[in-house]
Amino acid sequence: MTGIELIAAERMRQIEEEGFTAEHDDEWEKDELAKAATWYALPEHRRCCIGEVCSIWPWDKEWWKPTPENRINELKKAGALIAAELDRLLRKKNKGEEKMETEKEREQKTKEFRELCKPLNDWLQRNYHPHAKIIIETDHAEIVEGIMAVPFEVID
Repeated sequence: MTGIELIAAERMRQIEEEGFTAEHDDEWEKDELAKAATWYALPEHRRCCIGEVCSIWPWDKEWWKPTPENRINELKKAGALIAAELDRLLRKKNKGEEKMETEKEREQKTKEFRELCKPLNDWLQRNYHPHAKIIIETDHAEIVEGIMAVPFEVID
């Protein structure tokens, strides 16, 4: 089988055996499917957990079923989850629920975001070293301290 055939077969398995239908997937509106796909796509050594809670995994721990000894299986799951997220977004777009942001709306959001971030940035600079970051997600925030950062030139 090819990669695309493996992904399609896994997606069908998710629908038929797990009951993860379009209606089920449409309930996940906060990028949960994409986050789960990202987690499976990452090599095991790049998955960062804080205690027992994985910082990207969007659902209860019981739904996390890694197979690090079988990367093909993990990538197959990741691909099927990406396909599910793409289908969900296409359904949403086709229903006309997705609106395009105007330039003015984007500028306003950027201004608001900058104002919200300023106190956090000031606090971080007063209390931590220059390599510390704050990561905010819908269910938690964390301070991450990098040991070293080296920028790379992007080559197209």
